[in-house]
Amino acid sequence: MDPSINARADPVQPLKVCLLTHQMKSIESYNYQGHKPLERKDIRPNYKSTQLESGLQILTETANFPSAIHMGMFRLENQLKIGILIECGARDEDVHTSGVLAALKSIQYKTAKHSNETMNYGRIQLSGGDIVMDYDMERIYIKGSCVEHNASDQLKMMIDMAFEPKTKGACDVARVLYQRNHEQIQSMVSQDPSILANDELMKTAYGEQTLGMPLQGLYQNAHNINAETINGFIDEQISPERVLIVANGVENHEDFVDLVRLHLGGNGPIQKSPKPKIPSKYQGGFYTHKINDSETIKINLAFETVPWHSTEMPAFFVMNTLIGNAQSFSSGGPGKGMYCRAITNMMQKYEMIIEAGAINNHYADSGLFGLSITGNSIQYETLLRVICEEMQNLSKPIQDIELLRAKNILKMNVLMAMERKEERLEEIARNYMTYDDLTFMQYLPNIDKVTSDDVNKAALRIMKTTPTLVAFGGYADKITPRLLSRHF
Repeated sequence: MDPSINARADPVQPLKVCLLTHQMKSIESYNYQGHKPLERKDIRPNYKSTQLESGLQILTETANFPSAIHMGMFRLENQLKIGILIECGARDEDVHTSGVLAALKSIQYKTAKHSNETMNYGRIQLSGGDIVMDYDMERIYIKGSCVEHNASDQLKMMIDMAFEPKTKGACDVARVLYQRNHEQIQSMVSQDPSILANDELMKTAYGEQTLGMPLQGLYQNAHNINAETINGFIDEQISPERVLIVANGVENHEDFVDLVRLHLGGNGPIQKSPKPKIPSKYQGGFYTHKINDSETIKINLAFETVPWHSTEMPAFFVMNTLIGNAQSFSSGGPGKGMYCRAITNMMQKYEMIIEAGAINNHYADSGLFGLSITGNSIQYETLLRVICEEMQNLSKPIQDIELLRAKNILKMNVLMAMERKEERLEEIARNYMTYDDLTFMQYLPNIDKVTSDDVNKAALRIMKTTPTLVAFGGYADKITPRLLSRHF
């Protein structure tokens, strides 16, 4: 008698037993007929690095999934992810060069030495992959994806985009696009000035230099976007020792290194002494922008924290998860952190709050941690009191269950991100460039080690620094240092 029939007939048997029996029977029947399942085990990732004579570094991750399976006339190829990480960001711009990175992003496909924009678009489309350039305060990251046999063409295009000097024509186009982009930004700002809150927070905290420079560049700097400024900035800031080329899905590290050498040729970054990095200097302060007739107000309150190399880093990420983020139309759910303090201590207790969340930014030599809140402008005093109280609550003992919940959510976020090849590649690149070693394997153990005392001490320490407060909206001018001093 078929055992699966008994499993279905007996109401006591769990459904999973029935399913398992069917699976075993099915596999056995296939084996009996000579149709064995095609099975390959995952390959343990292997990381290798090479530093070229120029100082440029190459890091690869071997494929952790079977890359080549032959099925009749079809061959399932491995997908290759490639990245070029450059230690240069918006913090390296100044009042003269501000906007260069935004301009470079707008003309990333406009190369001239080996190809042109039309050819690049065509090759990318033909490969079925993509190439995207992005940047932040400290790094430029160009990422691409393709199947194995297109790796050479893809890498060549990415190297051209990253290091080839820009032509006058391309830079003229960049200036026009820069102006249009800022016209759109100004149009949005006229409707809602609070969209500049993050830029103003950084500017107020660090001044109009280094970490205080705007990511999109200064509006009034469009006239400086030209070939001389753009290529001069590249020459000053980008050198081989500030470049890391990474790839995952690579089967042979040495072959990839040879491929990089081939395409760098005379088109890589020039070996020279780059312009020294200017250290950031935290100053803190106040900035308020009153919006007449606005019924809402947005308040950002932050303090200086630690750089990437600090041993307190895990504590701040746990603090960030403890606070979480919440909006009135999406106040959490299973797995979304519905018990985070932004919801339980703020959204659920105060009807006037529209949005609340944590601010957690870290850089090579500084960082910011704080809270952001948006709500009814006439209740500005209550809103300010709420975020001040929540900051102070971080210095008080945390219940074990709340701390465990925050750490588990944080670990799951890390694990889910590291499962995705593209995100994992970028993370290992940034990790390696920051620490000159791969330390991401310690993320989870370091999170587990965080205690309530660690969070409390970190919170107490940063609240002794000068606060940075930025407010946009109705009654914003009523928020003064004196009003804040009632809480700190």
